[in-house]
Amino acid sequence: MKPPPFAYVRPTSLDEAAQELQSDDGAMVLAGGQSLVPMLNLRIARPTTVIDISRIPGLRGIETTPERVKIGALTTHSDIEAHDWPNSLSALPEGTSHIGYPAIRHRGTFGGSLAHADPAAELPSLMVALDASIDLHSANGLRSVAADEFFTGYYSTARSHDELLTGVTVPVSPGLRTGFAEFSRRTGDFAIALAATATWTDGGSVRARVVVGGLDVRPRRIGAIEDALVDGGNWREACTPEVLAPFTEPSDDIHGTAGYRLRLGAEMVRRAITRMEGGGE
Repeated sequence: MKPPPFAYVRPTSLDEAAQELQSDDGAMVLAGGQSLVPMLNLRIARPTTVIDISRIPGLRGIETTPERVKIGALTTHSDIEAHDWPNSLSALPEGTSHIGYPAIRHRGTFGGSLAHADPAAELPSLMVALDASIDLHSANGLRSVAADEFFTGYYSTARSHDELLTGVTVPVSPGLRTGFAEFSRRTGDFAIALAATATWTDGGSVRARVVVGGLDVRPRRIGAIEDALVDGGNWREACTPEVLAPFTEPSDDIHGTAGYRLRLGAEMVRRAITRMEGGGE
């Protein structure tokens, strides 16, 4: 199919892009195009204007300090794969390597994946696990939203229509360790279930994030397993469908039943934590 008719603009600054968004309620943002272009061709998306932000300077790149990592919205998935990450953030390139195929990762953007908010995508769950903050820019100014609050539902976020997602800040806390595991039917498919995990210290106390994706309308934290990691309990015994069930609501679909997804999600959590703790499989 062919896309519906729309106007096309290519701003060269954030302020110009923000003004375009503010002035047109039917506008949509184009970055790498790996989600929007298929939606246009299938006429799922029918924007009045497509705002191409690919030429705006300063939105691509990875900046690291001992305390935090900043990732620009136009940073590609392949950029993340190729970056020299410390072992503490090994889950980030590992998770990114599961996105589509090399051609998709070469064009697809970090910010585009987050804004699209597919509940089975890797980066939303990773950002929640890493306690990241999402940076948003509009004609009215800047604001930052915690990743755990940014993803609000099925393909929906806390981003207002007139806001541009410009990047993400990931804190690098003392003792940070991360893990990731995913199951999909074929290489490049969206996950049927995935898990992203992290532990770190905060003022002498241990903190933990255990996040599952693909089981619900958005990434979900599994508080009972987080508590087991923090308290030094037997987290392996907590990696069960029965423990996951109160925190997430999978549904039946062509890939499997809700019960199957819960069992698979529990196994992905077990694998992610095992990798985080350096135990391999």
